[in-house]
Amino acid sequence: MEIDGNVIYDEEEKIFKMWYLGEGGDHFPFEYPTLYTTSTDGIEWEKPEIGTLRAVKGDPFKHNAVGQGHLAGVMKDRGDTHPDRRYKMITFVDSPRKRRGYHTLVSPDGLN
Repeated sequence: MEIDGNVIYDEEEKIFKMWYLGEGGDHFPFEYPTLYTTSTDGIEWEKPEIGTLRAVKGDPFKHNAVGQGHLAGVMKDRGDTHPDRRYKMITFVDSPRKRRGYHTLVSPDGLN
């Protein structure tokens, strides 16, 4: 199994944060969501049920999927003066076909 993604240590929150490639199964409209997990020591990891992606089948369920894309690379830019652009992600988007390719995304929290 291959895991694509990255880990950062958030100096302000004193926590490790990881974004990685998961399997969506029948729950999402695409095959591989970007998942999020955290750790206080870098060894034991927790998957917070913050799921910011909307599931498509069945009843709502709790999950840790936060994005759509492969090879997510995330950084926290503490120097950016605009709080809505604090987190930056570079990721490869497969679908829809007309948007296929690498994209740069910004977020205030790395989750939305």
